[in-house]
Amino acid sequence: MCLKINVKSAIKNAFSFALDAKRISIMFLTTLLIGLSLFFSIMGLISYFSIANISAVSVGAGIVAYSILFIAVILLASILLLLIKGLFIHNYTIRGAEGNIRKSAEALNGRILSLISLTILVLLISSFLNILNIIPLLGTIANIIFAFAVFFAYQEVMLQKSGAIDAIKNSYNIFRASWKDTLVSFAVIFVIMAVIDLVFAIPLTWVFVSSIMALSVAESTTFVPALVSAITNNLGLYIISGAIFVIGLSISNLFTTGFTTDVYLQLKGKKPVIEKAEKPKRTAAKKPALAKMPIKKKRIRKRKKAQSAPISENVSSAPQVSGSAAVE
Repeated sequence: MCLKINVKSAIKNAFSFALDAKRISIMFLTTLLIGLSLFFSIMGLISYFSIANISAVSVGAGIVAYSILFIAVILLASILLLLIKGLFIHNYTIRGAEGNIRKSAEALNGRILSLISLTILVLLISSFLNILNIIPLLGTIANIIFAFAVFFAYQEVMLQKSGAIDAIKNSYNIFRASWKDTLVSFAVIFVIMAVIDLVFAIPLTWVFVSSIMALSVAESTTFVPALVSAITNNLGLYIISGAIFVIGLSISNLFTTGFTTDVYLQLKGKKPVIEKAEKPKRTAAKKPALAKMPIKKKRIRKRKKAQSAPISENVSSAPQVSGSAAVE
């Protein structure tokens, strides 16, 4: 298969980008904030419905309240992840520069509405395509094709400053002209993300399965309260294993963003700008000294000429003394 892109180079660059401690910390805090919001919302829901003798009215009120809460949490989480995605798409193009996170944040400032508009448009089109599921497999195939068509849409918004509709059109044109490269890129992302997530999920899975196994003999009526109690008793293990899993998610998300952006730049015939720290400039105090050097050299030359002049010239230039004055 003849490809237009260098897959090995894209993987290497994406891993170099994803393993940066500063980027991981930003993605870690973002993922952790979203994860904790969802976790405490779910735990609050479980605790609420585990209350004994809860009335039907309370159940209805709880469903409404927690539905609103979940929608709000998911909406805010989606917007936050969207902004972080746009931030690191731009950041990949200037990686290596000092303080480039701040530069990417400044570039993100004028692209927020376009990113949100693009996401809403993608969701609306996907929802419309789901109607085609009435015909077997047609809706699934349509959604897969559309996913490939918008594969580079966010890169178009951040790097070309395109609007939502133009971003989808331009992304589709790239896919149509380089569909083999797009399919290979998608496969690489899927495999590497799965490996990273599964490896980092091992500790958390082990802790959770251990808790479930310990409760296997519990009665079904007390299973949920017992599970909550088990999680609380092993909270330290859950925190450590959960933090490891979040680090894995952060790395995989950064890798996906970096790899997709690298492929996009290759297909567009562009290269990322690897900025370097500027060399220290000469101080202004040295400039006057350099400017005076020729003048000093001239003075030194004049002194040397004066010292090497013939003695006769000095004698002839001296005033003559009369004979009578000499006798006196």
